[in-house]
Amino acid sequence: MTFDDERAQAALRVLAEFAPRWQIVLLTHHEHLTDLARTVVDQLRDDPPSGESLVTITYLPGANALAAARPPEQIRAATGGPVSAGPAALAPPVPAEGGGTGSGPAGRDAGRIRVWARRNGYEVGDRGRIPREIVEAFEAAHPA
Repeated sequence: MTFDDERAQAALRVLAEFAPRWQIVLLTHHEHLTDLARTVVDQLRDDPPSGESLVTITYLPGANALAAARPPEQIRAATGGPVSAGPAALAPPVPAEGGGTGSGPAGRDAGRIRVWARRNGYEVGDRGRIPREIVEAFEAAHPA
């Protein structure tokens, strides 16, 4: 929310009005919005619509302190080491043959078709629809 405090409180009140029917989740890193939300909740507790509070505020203190509080070596150690930034890290994964979900064209294994197509000189994306001519070529190479 990029409102002044008065409008932010009004927006928080509206969200609280939706709470009896829908689960409302509001994530923010702005501590002042947390304070405003607490003010709105306190006002609602004085006059709750059904006699109970439907709003819960959870705050994770120090969540933004990770980068400033720990040296890079300690962060790398906690995450399992450095992350490669070479060309292989940017390459999309190639699915293994077989083991697919059968969610491809007409229930065929799309991962297997993609691997076969690449090995046979076809250009095929990692996601999305596989062109009909590639599927037909795959079927011709793999008669049932």
